[in-house]
Order: sequence, then structure tokens, then C-alpha cells
Amino acid sequence: MNSAHNGDGHITATMTQYLLAMYSLRRENQPLIGARLAEWLGIAPASVTEMLKRMGQEGLVQVGRGREIGLTQRGWQIAMSTARRHYLAERLLTDLIGVEWSRAHAEAERWRFSITDETEEKLWEALGRPTTCPHGSPIPGTGACFSPHTRRLTEVEPGEEVIVERIAERAKENIDLLAYFQEHGLVPGERLHVCEASVVTGTLMLQTVRGEVTLGTAAATQIMVVPERLFGHRPTPDKLRREVSHAAS
Repeated sequence: MNSAHNGDGHITATMTQYLLAMYSLRRENQPLIGARLAEWLGIAPASVTEMLKRMGQEGLVQVGRGREIGLTQRGWQIAMSTARRHYLAERLLTDLIGVEWSRAHAEAERWRFSITDETEEKLWEALGRPTTCPHGSPIPGTGACFSPHTRRLTEVEPGEEVIVERIAERAKENIDLLAYFQEHGLVPGERLHVCEASVVTGTLMLQTVRGEVTLGTAAATQIMVVPERLFGHRPTPDKLRREVSHAAS
């Protein structure tokens, strides 16, 4: 599969993979630099440098003096479109086909290339106009965004009641971790009670819909939550918007 985007003959599948990674890094407020991108993708920094040169020639990115990567208007549009199709593919797999929640992200890597401009909005309508992916990330074009009250689970004080908003982008690559989250009810929309936090053992004891569970700090960091009293439901949008008003730099 060489060409990955309709109407963008020189945009390869690898380029869209890079753009999706950049989109995810931005959403996680991570520095958008070559070293972090290489770590995220699990490839050699030299390979990233070469690909960024090619993407620069295609007008997708610009690399500043401080080596920070900026997406151009075109690059940001394709990144958002790629993310939208990836999230819709995840929804298709979990909501209609019955693929395990923990495996949806990995499977969507292949399925998203089958979604075209013509089928994108029809699929979104058929899925019931979702505003988030199965892991809680807002779908671009639906108007959904992160809550201003979002915190990592590790930042919650014992005794607090919270609702899982989403799973961090980085954790979606770890199928075993997602399966553990699913088994213990640590999924978007579920209520959690933080019973105890131990600095000595680096663990959190939680009460979930499935019972008590002890979670290590590294895993807990990947769960984004909102205080129960501040958790609000996202309204259903009227249409799927594809336009982007600005570039990300």
C-alpha cells in the first residue's frame, strides 16, 4: 500500500503513521521533537530524520532551529483526518464487529486505510455519531475536546470519586495493559474510588465496578480521569466537520 490518502498521491502510509504519532504527541502535550517521535514509533532516530526530510518536501512539516517539529496547515489537516479515520475504525471494530476493546487500536491500524472521504461521514452516522474513540479520545471534527478538569489517576487524592475519561494514547499500543484495564473496569465512563495511595510501594488501591484492584503507578499514569461531580456528557453533533482553521506549530 503506497498511497494512503485520497487526493494526496505522494502521501504514503508511513507518512500518515508519522502524522498520527505527531497528532497523538500533541494531544498528550509531549515535546514534538525527532527523538520523542522515534521513541513513540519504536524506530531509529536516523530513520525519523530521513522521513521528516521527505515530509518537509511534501509540505507536511517544518523543523525549527530547536529541532521542534511543526505541522503545516496541510500536515495538520491530514493528521486530523488520519486520527478521525483511525478512531472511526476503532468504533466500527468494537461497536459493530465485536473486536475486543483491548485489540481495537492495533486492528484499526489496518482498517483506517479502507475509509474514504465518501464513506467517512456515512460510517460516522451509522455508528450513531460518536464523539470519542472506544478509549475516550475525542474524534476530530465532532467538536469534542478534553475536559478542563482532566487529571492523571496518579494525581487523585485518596477518598475521591472519579470517572475515567480516557486512556492515554501511549497505552493503546500495549494490548496486555488494555486487557488488564478492561478486566478490572478501568475503562472510559466507569466510576472509580481511590481508596489508598502508597508512596512506599508505588501503588494505588482502587474500588471499581469489578471490585478492588491494586494498580502500579506506571499503569495508573495512563488513565485520565475527571472528578465525578464535574463529569459531563458530550452533546451529539449535527455533522462531522473536516475543516481546520489553523496549523499546529
